[in-house]
Amino acid sequence: MFHKSFKMAERILIVDDEETLCEVLKLNLENEGCDVDIAFSAEEALTHDLTSYSLILLDIKMGEISGIKMTKILKADVKTATSPSSSARHATRRTTSPACAPRLGTTLRLLAGEITVNDFDNTQLCCIFTPAKEMFLPMNDIRKATIANIPTIRELAAIAFPQTYSTILSPEQIDYMMKWMYSEQSLRRQMTEEGHIYYIAQQDGMPIGYLSIQPEGEDAYHLQKLYILPDYQGMGWGKRLFLHATKVIKELHPAPCRMLLNVNRHNEALHFYQKMGMTKVSEGDFAIGGGYYMNDYIMGLDL
Repeated sequence: MFHKSFKMAERILIVDDEETLCEVLKLNLENEGCDVDIAFSAEEALTHDLTSYSLILLDIKMGEISGIKMTKILKADVKTATSPSSSARHATRRTTSPACAPRLGTTLRLLAGEITVNDFDNTQLCCIFTPAKEMFLPMNDIRKATIANIPTIRELAAIAFPQTYSTILSPEQIDYMMKWMYSEQSLRRQMTEEGHIYYIAQQDGMPIGYLSIQPEGEDAYHLQKLYILPDYQGMGWGKRLFLHATKVIKELHPAPCRMLLNVNRHNEALHFYQKMGMTKVSEGDFAIGGGYYMNDYIMGLDL
């Protein structure tokens, strides 16, 4: 929890060229009541009204202007040198930066990482930040799955899939689709023959969700599955998995492409995907065998 001396209305600017990390930081800080903006480079950050921020979190290594260089720019500017904002995330060492900041006595716990800000006056701000890579510790991360993880995926699906569709599909169709998509043979075929790439999310070392993506043509990928166990929904994992999917697709296909998704027209997750920037491309009733259909919207997001 935030220390009572920290004003929730004050603003934070995150400056980092790692998009996924920025989104995770933003999500968790907003959950704590902060007003958060993101800049993906120092150059972009310098176009903001930096005097309006109570705290600026800087990456050390970024493009032409590093976090250290930006700190020097802020210190050299009369407006920002006397405003309540500054300092940076450092990879491994404690950093001390002359700057102005409100007196804070607070610990912000962000996922597996922790930011500790002690009491300082308006001329000194010392911050200890865990390394960015530690934001995804083995105890709390998203890992690529292999054939050896098929039993885990099946266990997760046996809970998450029926719960998602219990009020949408008949029990008979749910049973049919579980066998169709999640039998050991089906998952093995998806991974070895059809190009599906699976990832498993873990919290406190326990599997709690999964996603899969599949290439579709030359310039598209399909987000085939994204499910979170009921007890872990509403904790930001859906957004983390979604952003992880976009990150992986961009790494696999650096050129512009589109991520597609089928979502049942009555699935409440439709609103989540719209919030994440996806738009309706088309819709249809798709036969899947056994006399059953998937009544879906096709959603798209340009990457």
